[in-house]
Amino acid sequence: MLAPVALFAGLCAAVHDVGRRTQVLSLAVGLAACATIFWGAVPFLLRVLPFRPFQAPATMALVYAAVPEEIVRFLALLLLWHWTQPRSGRDVLVLTTGIACGFAAFEGALGIWFAAHPWAMLAERLMVGLPVHVALAAIVAAIAAPLGRMPDRRYLIPAWIAAVLAHWLFDAIWFADWRGMAYGLVTLYAAFAGFAWWRASATTSGSAGRRQP
Repeated sequence: MLAPVALFAGLCAAVHDVGRRTQVLSLAVGLAACATIFWGAVPFLLRVLPFRPFQAPATMALVYAAVPEEIVRFLALLLLWHWTQPRSGRDVLVLTTGIACGFAAFEGALGIWFAAHPWAMLAERLMVGLPVHVALAAIVAAIAAPLGRMPDRRYLIPAWIAAVLAHWLFDAIWFADWRGMAYGLVTLYAAFAGFAWWRASATTSGSAGRRQP
């Protein structure tokens, strides 16, 4: 699904001081992270913790979605952090959002491929899945590297915990089929992500001369 890639490209156009290499790397690592989840982590997890029908939505959301997905994305961010050495909040926001959009592209493509109603799945991924992924990325970036401060690895663990909690909250509501509340939360998350990217683009002009590879 190309929509997450197109969204990421559009967002990055507003923060042109972050290099293309960083953008492409973050997308590629996000795709690889999602592939790791579906072809590696999930089969292993289901062997260790077999899925049982009628589990509480909150339990399913935490055990089978929020924790494993955010662990893999956290490891992906650590890898990219080492490769690119981010020097601003914008750099980290690009890294986390690239991972999220690569993840969303792979997840969406698989979901549509296996869905009984592909068009309904496409609409759900675009209106729900993608905004939530981008918002979780913005939450991690906001904690790990607030704009105006140097990125600090010490804040990655609190950032990861916040992402797990936000991910778990949404999925628990979604799995419980509380659609009205879930759509309201999507709107809130999307507004936060939009604000984070607006702030990043608004501060870009002051460092337009700096480029990162």
